[in-house]
Amino acid sequence: MTHRIYIETSIVSYLTARSSADVIKSACREITRSWWERGRLTAMAYISPYVIEEASAGDPKAASERIKVLRNIPVLPVTPEIPDLAEFLLAGGGLSAKARLDALHIAARQFTGWISF
Repeated sequence: MTHRIYIETSIVSYLTARSSADVIKSACREITRSWWERGRLTAMAYISPYVIEEASAGDPKAASERIKVLRNIPVLPVTPEIPDLAEFLLAGGGLSAKARLDALHIAARQFTGWISF
C-alpha cells in the first residue's frame, strides 16, 4: 500500500528556498530537496487549500516558485469539521490567534489520518 502524506507549506518553502549562509536553513533546504527527489516517490502527496493560501503569500517571485511546485499535487476537500477544529484549537488557547493557518493545517491533517510533512 502506498502511504498518503499531507504536505505542509514549510516543505515547499524549503524546497524552493534560495541558498542561505545560515547553516540550519541550508541543511533543512538540502534535506527537503533530497526527500522530495527520492522519498516522496514512495508516497502519494496531498495538500489543502490552506497550503495554497500560505504558499501564495509573500514575495511574488518566491510565491510563484512555491505554487509551481504545488501545481500537480491533489488538493484535499475542506470538510465542515476542519474549520471547526481549527477554531476550537484557537479559542481553547492551544494556539495563538496569529496561528490561524497552522490551526487549519493541523485540523486538515487530523481528518485525513495520514502522515504529515
